[in-house]
Amino acid sequence: MFGKNNFISLGLSNIDFSSPSFNEALPITEALPTKEQWHQGFIALGNSSPIELRLAETIKWCLPLANALNPKESLRSDKLRPVIANTDSDLLYMPNERLRSISNLLKTRSRLLNQKVSPVSSHEDLKGGKLLAYFPDENVWDGASEVASFEFLDGRDAPAWDTWVGLFKNPSRDFILSYIPQSFIKFVQAGIDVNCMDCIQWLEDTQTNVATELLNKGILR
Repeated sequence: MFGKNNFISLGLSNIDFSSPSFNEALPITEALPTKEQWHQGFIALGNSSPIELRLAETIKWCLPLANALNPKESLRSDKLRPVIANTDSDLLYMPNERLRSISNLLKTRSRLLNQKVSPVSSHEDLKGGKLLAYFPDENVWDGASEVASFEFLDGRDAPAWDTWVGLFKNPSRDFILSYIPQSFIKFVQAGIDVNCMDCIQWLEDTQTNVATELLNKGILR
């Protein structure tokens, strides 16, 4: 069994953000936030839209698809499937690919919704759901959370990709923020309970800037 400190850290702190290879790897049209904003954690990496808007789009997409009788597949749409979800590859641990994949997922989901969505402004707007922080560089391949969550969490402890709200840094740890519909909370809680690395945590239980921001806005409780 691995200890909680025995993980590989592959954050973005060593990336040269001005290098041509970094910029070429990001096929996104909107202006990227500054490096300082990324470190603050208030803006998702690779997407300058307010978190309240991206959260609203995630909720709008997920609720009609959420099927608690099929936790493994109901929130893993083929149209949104990112390459980093392939558990047979190491792309999830490559900061550039992680950033690019999640940026593309957010843009694709927004385009497919093809409708104006009002940003989340209160706890009630979560429709009974909760927010989950997943720290991909700190996971462990023991399969415990996957089994306990009835495969809503995969073998690397990642939640279903339809639920992803964005990629954040705080200040040196990348985490994927997810919206967990109410009917899936019990699966995720079971996965958290058996996880030996604390790589999946309810957002309100984390010491992150995003949690503080959303608590101050009344979106988290």
